[in-house]
Amino acid sequence: MKDLVAAGAKYLQFEDLGAWLPLFTNDKNDYTWIKDVVAQCCDGVKAKIGWHFCFGNAWGNDILSANFPEGYQTVLPNFFDTPASTVRLDYAKSQHGRHRIHEESPKDKDVQIGCLDIARA
Repeated sequence: MKDLVAAGAKYLQFEDLGAWLPLFTNDKNDYTWIKDVVAQCCDGVKAKIGWHFCFGNAWGNDILSANFPEGYQTVLPNFFDTPASTVRLDYAKSQHGRHRIHEESPKDKDVQIGCLDIARA
């Protein structure tokens, strides 16, 4: 990441990084090591850092939605204290917008939200 900044990058983004893994392992310790990896990657990096949480397509799946209906609400609060300054959320169906996780995020985080309808793609 430091090499990318040295080459001129001003914004870097993590792509998911298995942030959903603790839902499947049912081991809350997984949140800790995932946060540690993010912190290590960001240490000393002088750029804006985003983290794209790619749950929207997964939660467009009826099986995942039934087993983990509160995906973002369950997972995101565990990662609010990471060095990522931007949290990017995606939604695959309009009904996923029922919660207000973006209003619950810390004030030092930018929240970006996208929506697509995979049923019509």
